[in-house]
Amino acid sequence: MNIELELLGALARIAGSRSIRIEVADNATVRDVLSMVRGMQRGIEEYIVLSENRVSNVIVLVDGRDIGVLDGVETKLRDGSKVTLIPVVHGG
Repeated sequence: MNIELELLGALARIAGSRSIRIEVADNATVRDVLSMVRGMQRGIEEYIVLSENRVSNVIVLVDGRDIGVLDGVETKLRDGSKVTLIPVVHGG
């Protein structure tokens, strides 16, 4: 199935594009997509920290909804889903 990956901020600069269509397996999850994205382009892995049950340093939306109100990184995707990655920048 195909999904749209929307990258914002520094992630778009690193990838060289703000929107990418990618093919994923049927029943793919957010975790699967994040793993793929981390291997796409050098530098992206610094922004996306994926642990067993959560993702850090980015806000992840699926079809406009935060994965925190869905099933987290185990949220299943559908054909045509839009996954948006928003890097979180904070400092002191």
